[in-house]
This record gives sequence, C-alpha cells and structure tokens, in this order.
Amino acid sequence: MIRNRLLQIALGVLLGSLFMVGTISTLGYLLWSRFTISPARPTFAEENKPRITPTPIAKSSSEPSPTPVPTKTAEDLPKGSYKATVIRPNGVSLRSGPSRKNDRLGGVGYNENVVVLEKSQDGEWSKIRSSASGAEGWVRSGNLSQQ
Repeated sequence: MIRNRLLQIALGVLLGSLFMVGTISTLGYLLWSRFTISPARPTFAEENKPRITPTPIAKSSSEPSPTPVPTKTAEDLPKGSYKATVIRPNGVSLRSGPSRKNDRLGGVGYNENVVVLEKSQDGEWSKIRSSASGAEGWVRSGNLSQQ
C-alpha cells in the first residue's frame, strides 16, 4: 500500500513536471516567434501620390533661343554709393531715419550684401538697400564693412 502511494506521488510529480516544461516551452516558442517577425513596412501619404515623369519637349531648330537677361553691374549703382557687407553677428535693424529714435522698418542679416546709398552728416549712420530684399533704411555705419 505504501508502495502504491509512493508510485502515485512519483508519477504525479513526473507528469506535473512534464506539463510545466511543455507549457513553458510552448509559451517561449510563441513569444520568440512573435518578437522575431519583422514589422510591416510603413506607408506614407507621399508614397501614394502618382509620380509624374516629365516628357521631353522636342525643340525645333526654327525657334529662337531666349536672350539672356542682363545682370546688374557696378555701373548700375547710384553715384556715390558702394557695396558693403553686414558684419554685426546679430544683423542690423533698418530705421526710417539716422537715429535710434526713428521707427524700425525691418532688419538685415549677418553677412548679407547691401548697397550703401548715402551717409549721415556725422558719418555715424548709413542709408542702405538690401541686395536680398530690396528694403531701404538707415543703419549704424560701424556694422558695415565696405567690399
């Protein structure tokens, strides 16, 4: 009787162990296979747009070629003016007149090319035109370097 009881206990422990090992192995396999699958490739709205490929237009030899547009040269500068560059690291403020009390009209960035149109009587202020934006205004002369 004791022998049967010991045999039942041993068989129960063996079957329980096998069940636990099988369950853990199955769960491990499922997790491993789930985490090793590459994710689906994402798609973006830009990829779904139709691609337009330009078709080359055949030029006939009878068509005239476009004439080049003349670029501004040093001769196009107003008399007495010269080119300069903004050397103040933060850029400069354009003012409506040669004083800090005058209204601020905008600004010109660092290392931007400008044309100095005139100077104030004391030489402390310069009236400039931005080469990039075409804006005109007064700035402190010490913030410019003549080219």
